[in-house]
Amino acid sequence: MTSWMSCVVRTAFALVASVMGGCVVAGTTPAGTVEVPAGPSWSGSSIEARALAVEGLSAAYGEDATSALMKLRAEPSPRSVKIDGFHMMTHPVTQAEYARFTRGTGAAEPWVAPARWEAQNTGFPYATVERFAWTGGQPPQARRHHPVVLVDRFEAERYCQWWGTNHGGVGRLPTEAQWNRAAGGDEGTAFPWGNAHDPTLANTWETGVGDTTPVGASPEAVSAFGVHDLAGNVFEWTRTRTGAAHSVLKGGSWSTSLVEARTSSRHPAPDDLRHVTVGFRCVFEPHEAD
Repeated sequence: MTSWMSCVVRTAFALVASVMGGCVVAGTTPAGTVEVPAGPSWSGSSIEARALAVEGLSAAYGEDATSALMKLRAEPSPRSVKIDGFHMMTHPVTQAEYARFTRGTGAAEPWVAPARWEAQNTGFPYATVERFAWTGGQPPQARRHHPVVLVDRFEAERYCQWWGTNHGGVGRLPTEAQWNRAAGGDEGTAFPWGNAHDPTLANTWETGVGDTTPVGASPEAVSAFGVHDLAGNVFEWTRTRTGAAHSVLKGGSWSTSLVEARTSSRHPAPDDLRHVTVGFRCVFEPHEAD
């Protein structure tokens, strides 16, 4: 087969796939992603950065800041590794986007039974879960553009694989290093918007919202590479392990202090955790055209 004919055949198959499943031609990248170029990925924090974080914790929690302070003490000194470029979703996966996945694959809707919820020691009453309940296979209308929650790491990985395949490439959860680069940029800033401790720029405990909000609600908090919602709203799964059955969560949530949403903060969690504060986003690698 000539290269011209090969191209025609590939394009024809891609057009059929696009009609049936929302796919695009191999070698391209999906809408709703941005390129994060190769460069340094920073982890850890300086003494000065931790001192500023302590001030923020004291203002937010007062005497109840002990647990968060212990996490600060455990952070290592700043260091960086160079990583390759990648494409990342500009926002966390929404309830509406996850609903398309459940319809297309037969996957279960996000949920957790009361006994399982209690066993996780979440610190929230089960009534919090019921706010997010789906009806008839659909999320609450008012939450369609909020991040999906109550999805464990395994389900998040399956979504990313499905999404990547439907766009002619490979979808995965980001590594912690990829997430850090997307959030901290070349300089490894404390927050996606820079180093300023500004509680008005993220949906964290300080705002008093006490719930998820629509993705992209704080456009002024976008990272240097154009990625939104990397601080607050929901924690995000990464594929970086911290043990045999635990992975790293990043980004903080609506129920945590802004200090815990800093780029350097990391939160180990069981892979099977289903929580109202945990969502995810995917990274994408296109297949190379023949």
